[in-house]
Amino acid sequence: MRGTVRDITKEDRLIRKLTESEALHNQAHELTHLGNWSWNIGDNTINWSDEMFRIYGLVPPSETITFERFIELVHPNDRERRIGEIEESLKTGEVKDYTLKIVTPAGSVKILAGHGSMKNEANGKPISLTGTCQDITKEYYLKNELQALNGSLSLKNTELLNINQELKSFNYIASHDLQEPLRKIQLFTGRLMEQSDDLRNRYSNP
Repeated sequence: MRGTVRDITKEDRLIRKLTESEALHNQAHELTHLGNWSWNIGDNTINWSDEMFRIYGLVPPSETITFERFIELVHPNDRERRIGEIEESLKTGEVKDYTLKIVTPAGSVKILAGHGSMKNEANGKPISLTGTCQDITKEYYLKNELQALNGSLSLKNTELLNINQELKSFNYIASHDLQEPLRKIQLFTGRLMEQSDDLRNRYSNP
C-alpha cells in the first residue's frame, strides 16, 4: 500500500473560523431582523437570505422568489409607489433608501426599511440590485406614538399659555378697571363713618 499524508491543520482551523463567523453573522441578522437580498435583473431571480424569508413570514428557503412574488407581498397601498421607485432606480442608476409596508402570508402587516446599490455593465445597463432590509415595525409604531404624545403635550402647553394670558388679562382688569369703584366704596364708607361719629357725639353730649 502506498499513499500520502498532508497536514491540513491550518486549513481545518480556517474552515472552522469561517463557519463560526458565518454562524455569528446569521445570528446577528436574526437579532437585528436584518436580511440581505439580491435581484438578478436579466433572469428575474431574487436571492434572499434566511432572515429575509423570516421577515416576510416565510420558511427559509421555502420558495423561489421572483419580482412578481415580491410585489405580491408588498402592502397594496405601497405597491405602486415601490414599483415606481424601482423603475426610477433602473433609469437613473441611483438606489435610494426606502420604507414600505408588507403583508405576510399570515396577514401580519410589517414596516421595513431598505438600503440598496446597483451594479451596471460598462455601457451603464443595470445588471443587478443588492441590498439589505430590516424589520422596523416596533420602532416605527413607537416613533409614531412618541410623536403623537409630543403633539398632545404641545397642544396642552398652548392651552396653558392661553389660560395664563387670560389670567394676566383678568388681573389687569382687576387692578385697573376695578380701582375706581373700590375708591368710591372707600369714600362712601368714610363718609358713613364720619356721619356715624357725628351722630354719636351729638347724642352722647346733650
